[in-house]
Amino acid sequence: MFEWAYSGVNSSIPRNVGPDCAYYLSPSRKILETIFVTIFIVVTGKWALQRISIPKSVQIDHDRVGRRFLLIFMSLIFGMEIGFKFTSRTVIYLLNPCHVITAVQLYLLSAKPSRFVTALFRIHLNFMNGPALAYMFPEIESRQIFADKSMYYIQHGLMVVIPYYLFRLGGVYNVEPLRDLSWCVLSYGINLAYHFLVLQAFALMAVYSFQNDKTSSFLSSLLAFK
Repeated sequence: MFEWAYSGVNSSIPRNVGPDCAYYLSPSRKILETIFVTIFIVVTGKWALQRISIPKSVQIDHDRVGRRFLLIFMSLIFGMEIGFKFTSRTVIYLLNPCHVITAVQLYLLSAKPSRFVTALFRIHLNFMNGPALAYMFPEIESRQIFADKSMYYIQHGLMVVIPYYLFRLGGVYNVEPLRDLSWCVLSYGINLAYHFLVLQAFALMAVYSFQNDKTSSFLSSLLAFK
């Protein structure tokens, strides 16, 4: 029924798709890992939420030419990326964390200053390992044309440029003190929850893997592989 979303995934690479890929762990192992990680997420999330604090919104002029340029440019790149996903029948790749963070960055570039923007900015900074991993371990086997492959590198490059630019703007785009680990712990819990409760569910339904290799889903998620 949903073949249009994943039938274009390169099935010649065993780690990408197929029963051997999706079911290399036993059901009991998956359930055990998911229960353990869910408990870990709840405990760390509670610890972090009790300690995080958001400063009052600092009202400064965020309407800069650079901000609008990055918003337009990233919107164009992400729109083309989505188009390529539909034409290549690999829409399921849009669930990868880097695409979600790209959507978050588009919101940060366009939203009005608020304490929520500050919180979202701080959380999303802890997902910047994604672009680094994308360059270190590029996954472009399913991209058949040069333009599609180019979008991969341009998008992940912009993902690093945007938070740096926003941080330079200041105001609501600020970070917590170095000694405050509550935002890192909260972000880590969100990352684990997305991998185990969202990506794992879609992967099992589509018989598809969001991991880069046949590492245990527990270890790969703890290491935040996308």
